[in-house]
Amino acid sequence: MDRLAKVVGILFIVGHIMTETHGFLYHFYPKSETIYLDLFWSSSFKLKLNVLWYFKTFFDDGLLVLILYSVARMVYERSIKLYMIAIIYMLYHIVDIFCFMYNYKQTWEIYWALLYASTAATLILIIPHREKMHSIK
Repeated sequence: MDRLAKVVGILFIVGHIMTETHGFLYHFYPKSETIYLDLFWSSSFKLKLNVLWYFKTFFDDGLLVLILYSVARMVYERSIKLYMIAIIYMLYHIVDIFCFMYNYKQTWEIYWALLYASTAATLILIIPHREKMHSIK
């Protein structure tokens, strides 16, 4: 088996195990369903969220990052455009994780900017461009 397959396989296993962290926590510590904490970084945003829900949301977002990173690794040698598209959306979801940790994704303007930038960048990559015409004699 080649190295890339091993790396991608391990990332997928780790990512999917992470998404079940909340279930493991609940199974081994059932009282966790009664733990509510404000774990958000923003001093102006206050929300006590169940720790199980926090882990579930955080790691589901992390799985998307791992999947998109894996896609980028897989297509790197095949197509630079596919690689760049995977990186664009991986970065989108990294920002998404930070927005979750900051204020539970309440900064809509960031999402609008992300959506605009990622859509524009993707369209630039996928829409065929005519080569500039050089001087015509």
